[in-house]
Amino acid sequence: MRDVVASIEGEFHRYRKLGEGAFGQVADADLLRRATGEGNSMVTLIQHLSGNFRSRFTDFLTTDGEKPWRDRESEFAAVPATRQELRARWDEGWAVLLGALSSLTDADLSRTVTIRGEPLSVRDALHRSLSHASYHVGQMVMLGRSLQGSQWRFLTIPPGRSAEYNRAPSLERTPVASASVPDDIADRILRAVTGPAWHGPALNELLADVTPSEAAAHPAAGLHTIAEIVSHLVFWCDDTLKRLPSASASSATAAAIPEPAPGADFPPLDSRDADGWQKLRKALEEGHRSLAAAARVLSPDRLPARVPGRTATFEDMLRGVTEHAAYHGGQIAILRRSLREKSGS
Repeated sequence: MRDVVASIEGEFHRYRKLGEGAFGQVADADLLRRATGEGNSMVTLIQHLSGNFRSRFTDFLTTDGEKPWRDRESEFAAVPATRQELRARWDEGWAVLLGALSSLTDADLSRTVTIRGEPLSVRDALHRSLSHASYHVGQMVMLGRSLQGSQWRFLTIPPGRSAEYNRAPSLERTPVASASVPDDIADRILRAVTGPAWHGPALNELLADVTPSEAAAHPAAGLHTIAEIVSHLVFWCDDTLKRLPSASASSATAAAIPEPAPGADFPPLDSRDADGWQKLRKALEEGHRSLAAAARVLSPDRLPARVPGRTATFEDMLRGVTEHAAYHGGQIAILRRSLREKSGS
């Protein structure tokens, strides 16, 4: 049986597709262009993800995930490379990852592997890697969009097209049953905001020194502000919490909650001053804490059930919150660097 492993595989495939959609839109001349500040280029992001996958998943169950032959620092070097060379490097890393996953069953999830000598379960190692991938793919998408401007082809639902998409969804994957532990899900939701997060800085760490003016600033046309992204994260956290069944309600009788109206997930901000920014940050943490608490008491037999009105399971929806946080966390990191580069701070 490999229901859980197959679910994780599906998420990796989803982020691979997003990364390739971003990489494929960037002109050859822009592959080495870095995000402003000390940001990464498309070249370094591809090199780093590939190097990480090859190190972590070569002999995954029998050797430490940080291989002695890995030169992590070189992955961030701006080395000129052709598109074909980069694509080969990208594919190599994914081939090692997916090859390791293909041999796993759900029985392997409780086994122990090590990374830099630290033991962790196979389940934790896989979710750690998935969060890391979603963080950097989010940066690839942000970088690609900033480079392409109005020529950018949206990889998810385009603005203003939500209602049309809901009539004929094409981005969803078929969910599978799962038997994972609610405590694990709850911990991951909380760590995505408060840390420690395996993929990189947690949201609170990224936002700790962001000023109200930085949060409200538009670094480039067409990009959301940091505050707008935080508001978006709060919205989907709250939406997820509303869709969880109560302890007394049965899955069969739970009513479907209508999907948000187009654009509702980027609600207008009440205030752009210091007080408003602090309230928004507080809402981010409190919302995720509430969601984690609700997930922790969710009966395990509810996890493989489909969310009323959706094709996703409750586990897919809850784990998606952590991936969503990692994805947008990577974008916040780029925006913060960009704003400070422009201001000279």
